[in-house]
Amino acid sequence: MKIVCLADTHGMHSKLEVPYGDVLIHAGDFCGMGRSLEVIAFNEWLGTLPHPAKIVIAGNHDRPFERDPSARAFLTNAIYLQDSEVTVAGIRFYGIPWQPAFCNWAFNLQRGEELKRKWDIIPNGIDILITHGPPHKIGDLTLSGEMRRFTFGDQAREAEVSRLWTYSRRLWEILTARHWHGCDQCFKLQRGISAN
Repeated sequence: MKIVCLADTHGMHSKLEVPYGDVLIHAGDFCGMGRSLEVIAFNEWLGTLPHPAKIVIAGNHDRPFERDPSARAFLTNAIYLQDSEVTVAGIRFYGIPWQPAFCNWAFNLQRGEELKRKWDIIPNGIDILITHGPPHKIGDLTLSGEMRRFTFGDQAREAEVSRLWTYSRRLWEILTARHWHGCDQCFKLQRGISAN
């Protein structure tokens, strides 16, 4: 199975040359300003792509999906995952948009128990975990406005991924998106790839 992964296109998706694959994943931030019209344009663009399966999760710029669950109705050319899963060709994909709170964007939760509750609901046996934020201390280090070191990744998320490894021999956390735009790299993990 060939999987094509995108994220953080911020309304510029129509300028991309997207390679063909069996599954297209967009891991959030297809909107720039978080407007419903951006969701409609993104959906129309998805409809032009030949990929048999298209899976989308929201990111912190995709405010319509957090503010109004009916916004999902605009996304007719893909499967939208939010704390949910889909099976494609025997492979279980799970999508979760939540990330540590930062600048009052969408799908932000406080680190610790609030965010951990979201990670805890991921079922065992998932093959591919799709998130919008990067793993803790893997391509997530930045400097805040006060020039202090700050990490976008969440430790509770990493503990949950470790739990999931126990139940799936083929879990691949293949896409964690580019939520932190300062690190455009791929990192080979013990059991998978994190694409930032």
